[in-house]
Amino acid sequence: MLPIKVAEDGQSGQVATLSILTKEFSELVGALAPAMHDGQFTAADRVYAKRILNESDDVIAAVLSLRRQITNILPESANVR
Repeated sequence: MLPIKVAEDGQSGQVATLSILTKEFSELVGALAPAMHDGQFTAADRVYAKRILNESDDVIAAVLSLRRQITNILPESANVR
């Protein structure tokens, strides 16, 4: 299960959530960069795999936190999908 950071309510919480998402995405890009230097993933990139997976989990958690905030503003009868 991914840890989902719960930002405080209100405008500052929403800005914090976006800030966290941006930070996590930039860390994922940083983890991907050395593995993608030649434009592909190969067995030689295994050394980067754990960090890439960890950083991608952080991005997913940040997106889920943002999604929860957006879902919370919808009426309960709204069909999210």
